[in-house]
Amino acid sequence: MKFGEFLDSAVQRMGDHGVSVQLKPKMWVDGSCGNFDGATFKVALKHPKWRETFLHEYCHFLQELDERARRAVNYPFRGYTASTRWSSWMSGSLELSPRALQRLRQGLQLMERDCDQRALRLARRLKLPIDLDQYTREANIYHLFYTVVERHRQWNRRSLVTAAPELLTMVPGNRLCRDYENLPEGFEEAIVTKCLR
Repeated sequence: MKFGEFLDSAVQRMGDHGVSVQLKPKMWVDGSCGNFDGATFKVALKHPKWRETFLHEYCHFLQELDERARRAVNYPFRGYTASTRWSSWMSGSLELSPRALQRLRQGLQLMERDCDQRALRLARRLKLPIDLDQYTREANIYHLFYTVVERHRQWNRRSLVTAAPELLTMVPGNRLCRDYENLPEGFEEAIVTKCLR
């Protein structure tokens, strides 16, 4: 399927569910290439990864549909409740015990993993023009990145893969990681020195 056909169908479906879809002719929206907050879906169309971002954020929309319908999901709590708590902890307005923080981080990683599993299945089923090896590697980097954030309480200041391309060689491209506690050798150091500062 051509990506334009998928995009049209996805935009229609989100609109049917009351989501405000904003496809911006910019490089960034709200400091990233895209996001979905449950009510508004935004993607920066001039970003080189806009197709991958559209697919990923659309799969967050699909998660939201499953959550609303109370269908089983592969993560422990509602996505946007967890994201709000994480943001509050990052800003310092919420303090959590080490165990509660670890559970929150693990839940977010499972939510992102579920999202990317959906995205990879959809891309394969529809034969979308997405490099699945590259998508999988970047997804793995993002999922593992949460462990580094938990340890340092800092979000990235630069694109992870652009700032530290060696990260791509540290993660598999044929499967999504399952172990988020034991980071690949050199992973945390590369993130801290090249992406957080």
